[in-house]
Parts: sequence; structure tokens; C-alpha cells
Amino acid sequence: MSAASRAVFAIFCFCVCAQAQTRTLAVYSDSTRNLDSSAAHALQTELQRVLTPASIDITWIQPSKDEHAGPEVQLAVVGTFDGDCSVDNLSKPAGRAIRTRTLAETSVSSGHVLPYFRVDCNQVIRTLSPALRSVSVPMREYILGRALARAIAHEIYHIVAQTTDHERSGIAKAALTLSDLSSTSFNFSSETLRRMAAPPSPKTSGEVLAVLTRR
Repeated sequence: MSAASRAVFAIFCFCVCAQAQTRTLAVYSDSTRNLDSSAAHALQTELQRVLTPASIDITWIQPSKDEHAGPEVQLAVVGTFDGDCSVDNLSKPAGRAIRTRTLAETSVSSGHVLPYFRVDCNQVIRTLSPALRSVSVPMREYILGRALARAIAHEIYHIVAQTTDHERSGIAKAALTLSDLSSTSFNFSSETLRRMAAPPSPKTSGEVLAVLTRR
């Protein structure tokens, strides 16, 4: 079993401290392909900003380095980044930005939203392309990091609230547009924050194990 897969057993913490006022969510993620350090910083800063109103603190962990010394957490997810996350050189535009392709996704098994998310860097950059072409590379990195954070926050909503439903507005709506990803400020709706702050009754560790081992 890989380090990232072992790390997901921290999801058992869904069963404890569910009523704590502030919960710590550990994001176990391996290194991404060509994600600049400034983009990574923007990602982490923006993700914390949008999750703070849900009383969630984020801690980032690379499983290969920290699997034996993880922090005490109440929630945990494992994330992967597909594609090339570099915005140094943008490919030629292919017409209008496509809004229907998946920017990120989680997995669902037997009615459980599993604590895994996958982000498609290529598709996020493709969607952002109209906003990136006219700005400097450092600004591109900042915009990309912020957009990745919003795509990830959308998936974390599904995981924490244990629902596949979407909201009418905000980060939890069904599709995120270029404007949503690149705007100065974009947040969860108040209804979404309530759903994340009051998650459904936690599954037993046996139920969670059964789901994860079938994955």
C-alpha cells in the first residue's frame, strides 16, 4: 500500500471531534508537476481563506516525508494533480474556454464520498487561458494557484459534507467558470458553510475501511 493510501486512514478522525469548533484538515499530496512555489503558496493561502469561515484549518503533508509523524487532525484527504501545472508557456488558444470539462473530481463508492480528490492542471490552465495571456508569468502563477484552490475547495465541500449535491451559487455550484476561478474574491455561500459545519453522522471505522479497501 502506498504512503498516500496509508495516509487516508486518518479519515477515521471523521468519527471523533466532529463537534469541535475548529477542525484541522490534513491534505496529503505528493509533489505536482511543474507547479511553481509561488503558485503553490497562492493555492495554500487561498484554500485556507475560503475554508476558514467553515472553521477548517488546513495542514499540507507530503506522505513520503511525513507519513510517520503526522499531526493530530480531525479530517483528512489525499490529493493528486494530473497534467502539467506550468504556466511559463501557454499553448495556442483553441477557441472559447470550455466550461463543461471536469476541473477536479472526487470518487464515490456505495454512497460514500471518498476522501480523495484529483485536479486536472491542464484543464484548469485551459479554462484560465484568456485571463493569463495578457499578464506576466508571476501574475499567472498567482492566478493559477488561486484557481486550483477553488477547484480543490469544491471537492473538499463534497468530502466534508458527504454529499454529491451542488449549491446554486458560490464555490459549491455545479460548474466553475473563468470568472469564478479568476475573480478577486469567490467564496462558499452561507448555506454551503452551514452544511460543512454540521456534517452528517460519521460512519464507523469499519464502514470506512470497507469502502476504502474496495477502492
